[in-house]
Amino acid sequence: FNWKIGEPLPRIEAHTERKLDVIEQYLDVYFDTVTANRHIDVLRITIVDGFCGGGLYQTGSEIRFGSPFVLLKAVERARVRLNKDRHKPLEIAAQFYFSDANPLHMAALLDALKRSEFASLVGDKIILQTGVFEHLLPNVLSEIQQRQRQGRSFFVLDQWGYSDVPVQCLQQIFSSLSKPEAILTFSIDALLNYLREDGTGLKTLRQFGVSNEFVETWHTHKDDDNFARATAQRSIMEALRHNSGAHFFTPFMMYSKI
Repeated sequence: FNWKIGEPLPRIEAHTERKLDVIEQYLDVYFDTVTANRHIDVLRITIVDGFCGGGLYQTGSEIRFGSPFVLLKAVERARVRLNKDRHKPLEIAAQFYFSDANPLHMAALLDALKRSEFASLVGDKIILQTGVFEHLLPNVLSEIQQRQRQGRSFFVLDQWGYSDVPVQCLQQIFSSLSKPEAILTFSIDALLNYLREDGTGLKTLRQFGVSNEFVETWHTHKDDDNFARATAQRSIMEALRHNSGAHFFTPFMMYSKI
């Protein structure tokens, strides 16, 4: 996807819509869960979108909100829903970090935010950063630690393929904060296609459980697509679970019909 001010919005694809639906539905459940204790009157949380894009898509004749707006609207929706039956109002003190490595995407997002109901939050509750997520992460973690004692945070890491979020980043998140959660997009197909075409560069791939033995087994069975894919998925997901440092790990798959 490419965003540029003054040019047509990128058309959203089915798998992206499904990912946005997952994030939206998960956050509804998340907020209901973490505020189940009626004695809580302030929920402090930091929400980080490490690959935010330009914020808007085209779908037919309509505009579809991208992840930054999905996250912002999820907080507003929770604020209204959770206060409906409360005698003492619940404040959701949310801080947002939106970043992308492409400055054109960040310019488009800033433009979209300034034309939205969230304009007044930009520069205060909404921090926009242009840069590589891996490089921006240490400072984001430091600011979360300074601002929040518990470090409750929610990371959306919708990377393009499989290598933009090194396992080291996940380790930093889960070791630095006491109550973090993360939704990580990982393209199994992209990694397997790379192995199918090349198979070198194991130094980068070892963090995902891709060893010499893995490559040898993969090449032996790669023509049996179902067996090879299922085996690779199990191996890679287990490596991510073990190496990330997360206490809980729930993998789920999305398949393209095309």
